[in-house]
Amino acid sequence: MGNEFVNYLNSMNNATSGNINALAESQVINKYYNYIRVDRKLGEFIVKKINANEKSCYILTGHAGDGKTSILIQVLKSLNLLPEGERLKVVDTVSNEFCTLKYVKDMSELSEEKQIKLLKECLEAPQNGMSSILITNTGPLIKSFNILFGEGNDEKIDKIENMLLKQLDENSIEELKVNENRFNLINIARIENLNFARKVIEKICSDELWGKCRDCINECKCPIYFNKKCVSDNKERVIDFVETFYRWLQENDKRITIRQMIAQISFAFTGNINCERISKFDNRLYNNFNYNFANLFFGYKGIQEIYEAKQIKGIELIQEMKIDSVALREDYNIFVKGDFSYLKPDIRIIVESLWNKFSKEVFIGDYCDSKYIDKQNEIRKAIRRFILVFGLSEQENGVSELYNQVYGKVFNMYKSAITEKHTPRKLRAISKMIYEALYIKNIGVPPIDEDTLYLTLARYDGDFQKVFLLLGKAKERNLVVNQVVRNVEIEDTDGGYKLVLQICKEDGIVNEKVNLSLPLLMYFYSIGNGEISTEINPSLSHGVAELNAKLLKVFRFKEKEKQLSLIVNTVSGAKEIKIEFEDNKMFVL
Repeated sequence: MGNEFVNYLNSMNNATSGNINALAESQVINKYYNYIRVDRKLGEFIVKKINANEKSCYILTGHAGDGKTSILIQVLKSLNLLPEGERLKVVDTVSNEFCTLKYVKDMSELSEEKQIKLLKECLEAPQNGMSSILITNTGPLIKSFNILFGEGNDEKIDKIENMLLKQLDENSIEELKVNENRFNLINIARIENLNFARKVIEKICSDELWGKCRDCINECKCPIYFNKKCVSDNKERVIDFVETFYRWLQENDKRITIRQMIAQISFAFTGNINCERISKFDNRLYNNFNYNFANLFFGYKGIQEIYEAKQIKGIELIQEMKIDSVALREDYNIFVKGDFSYLKPDIRIIVESLWNKFSKEVFIGDYCDSKYIDKQNEIRKAIRRFILVFGLSEQENGVSELYNQVYGKVFNMYKSAITEKHTPRKLRAISKMIYEALYIKNIGVPPIDEDTLYLTLARYDGDFQKVFLLLGKAKERNLVVNQVVRNVEIEDTDGGYKLVLQICKEDGIVNEKVNLSLPLLMYFYSIGNGEISTEINPSLSHGVAELNAKLLKVFRFKEKEKQLSLIVNTVSGAKEIKIEFEDNKMFVL
């Protein structure tokens, strides 16, 4: 009775105790696993190397839930080394007529003695005519390397640690070497995973998984099947919203794992209700409203918060952001004029009818009653959730403007810069914004017909300052914003760029580089527009400190004994003054 695929989706999140398929090693024996499994580029990269008879050791590390085990399963299945319905072993060596592969499912779960032994065996596997895949957490990996190769020598241990940590940060696909052992070390936490959301939503919406729902007598009153139809009919719009939300988290050092993505997306489809429960529903439209994908993705049943849904990390974070509480430009048309044309007909019907019903309640009741005011706020939030997930899809620039309202005024500029090739003119506009912000930050006022960037020792208490100690000088042309093509060989993206600020001296040679994050661009924009933000963001503070240090490294004056340079703010702009001390006297040069 019912669709077993719905039960499978319900088991993919941690909002209840029935999440038996949340882990990849449990999923692998489920018949639906292959239907929604998403192959990763890293897995394809390893399979390609093994098929080309390039024997190597692959060490995969990352956070819990990043998909390390799933990649191992992908490699084994692609090489026909894991029969259907068979679980992974803790350690195994498998082979066929084409290749032999040794794998360790998770070295971190084993004793220290076994960790060292298995690391040694996996590193030596290529010398023994086979490939190997070892999965581990970072801490046990570094410790095992130090014990195995450090030999108690601090200098050797430091060298090994620096090599491993540098690779974990840079995540290149070049082989590393310790003694005679060559290996690939890949930090999955550093791999772009946003494209995973698109693929898993597309797979969940596959028609072959919903055949029983189409033929079900309860199809007309089933909110789960209605979600499937809503998402399928608005697929690009829904995927764009989900990817944008996960991108915002990633840019603000709140990146969530693939396991956490699956938990939130699967919960948004089903709300953890099952077919038996739906059979007892009536035909009211409000079930399709209460259990709609737009509400469930935020952890709400209609206007009521689902307490246990907060156990899902993505839901916890989206509730903390409160983006459904942001007043939108569209609010007036929706809530005053009753214009719901921002939504497609099937979704519009349930949202508009709910608002009309509430409006009648207010008319009959006492509008000043606090319960009506609270309910109105909650209903407005719910309707905004529908606008965020489904709305404005057919309006030119509507979605972009919507994102700027909830994520910040430069969000779409940044998103465009990392996804689309920009003209030199567009990149120069970003460079100019950065220059002007740095000028204000260092001097306290905007530049007046200036192209010189003064690097000063400024106060950070917010008080206006007229005199600054000058540490160095750069020119506007020394700051060049460029797009660097991403490495798509192992990252789950079809392209895109990293936005980089290049710090160049007069000869045009790039002396230093700083990766431009979304918080950093928002910071520059806010300074240029006179906005003050007190929010503490680790990604932002790190980026600002790194930029300041690199600017001073390239442009700081060579110190001259008994001589100082000052910048004085005057009504006609910033003036540079040099002073010198001699015989306890000060001279202006």
